[in-house]
Amino acid sequence: MKFSEAIKRRLPLQLRLPDRYNPLETVVRYVAEVFLVETTHGPAIVWLDPFWNENSPDASCHIAYVRPDGDAQSGRWIDNDPSYGPHCLAWQKPFVMERLDRTSPAWADYKAAQCWRAGNSARYGRKAAWKLVTARLGDLILERRA
Repeated sequence: MKFSEAIKRRLPLQLRLPDRYNPLETVVRYVAEVFLVETTHGPAIVWLDPFWNENSPDASCHIAYVRPDGDAQSGRWIDNDPSYGPHCLAWQKPFVMERLDRTSPAWADYKAAQCWRAGNSARYGRKAAWKLVTARLGDLILERRA
């Protein structure tokens, strides 16, 4: 399955990044919303943290300038050589996005976020998420692909 198809099917996804303070270990995070976009710096993936809020002053909207490649069986998409650009994480190499399952350390965050969103679905749906992305990163984004 292509990454764009996984986004369109709204599969629960997790991000595996090197730990900021110990780069030989990885940190697994559940991502609430994922968008595949074309930016002024090339293709990119934008994702939102589980409990994102349009009024939150902290960074709940993230971007990575990547072209993830993967296969259907593994449910894993990888870019070993991401580009660096505005607003991206400096320690994002390699970029690994995976299908979330019950054995993941991020499963508890996924379940909590689903309960939270169920009570706030009108305010925190996919359209509201895209609105937040364009508000935070609108000067970079040329087109939404998925």
